[in-house]
Amino acid sequence: MNTYRFTAAAALLLSITVGLHSCVKPSGTQSRIEADSIAFVRGCTDTTGASPCLRITMLFPVLAGGVSEQFCAEVLGDYLDFIEADGARCSSIDGFKQSLLSYAYGVDSSYAQYPSTMEVIPEWFVTVWFEVLRNDDQLITLKYYYNDYRGGAHGAYYYHYQNLDAKTLRPLALTDLVNDVDGLARIAERRLMEVAQQMDLRYPDDFTFDDGKFVLPKEIGFCNGELVLHYNIYEVAPYALGAIEVPIAYADIASMLSRKL
Repeated sequence: MNTYRFTAAAALLLSITVGLHSCVKPSGTQSRIEADSIAFVRGCTDTTGASPCLRITMLFPVLAGGVSEQFCAEVLGDYLDFIEADGARCSSIDGFKQSLLSYAYGVDSSYAQYPSTMEVIPEWFVTVWFEVLRNDDQLITLKYYYNDYRGGAHGAYYYHYQNLDAKTLRPLALTDLVNDVDGLARIAERRLMEVAQQMDLRYPDDFTFDDGKFVLPKEIGFCNGELVLHYNIYEVAPYALGAIEVPIAYADIASMLSRKL
């Protein structure tokens, strides 16, 4: 793991070693994906809550042996888009980490606006992590999770998936992996009805699909033996219902898959 360190009067940026989880047994020919991370901390020295405390931790994937230009552009560039790092792009691993630092400073500058006269200053945090859902000679699927509190009534959290061709690291769209998207949508809607019942919800009454018409989520991942449909908060239901995950076994959509998964 590369070491990247930054120190300032009220902040610390450092590398952290974090383990990964995978839901598929590696084949031996897969790209070796490791975890690197940065952490940014300002304040957090007063246990009474009377002084500012901001913690930012961002875990991100790297390749063992060094990050290639392709990995930087497609994978780490996608990561920057996910955290909404103001249009930043990845041209090198050092440049990528600098973009994360700039992002942290942006959050820090907003937090610094809290007046020091407040009796209790709310702690802000941003946490981003990832896990490898699949990594074999066919497909790499990465799952990202963003969670924060940056003021207001409550924080926010979002999931994101990226599917890549294992040989070329080319991002794959759903249509690259499924040859009958309409058929998948019909099965997915039936599966969502089952999930809704398990959640004691009424379908479609308790959902917020536009015009009441079912749509597949933006976030779809491929795991070991199943496809995962992931609706983020607010996407099709009120915030209180949280994110909604709908798994579909490959066996149920075998004829629709463009590859043997």
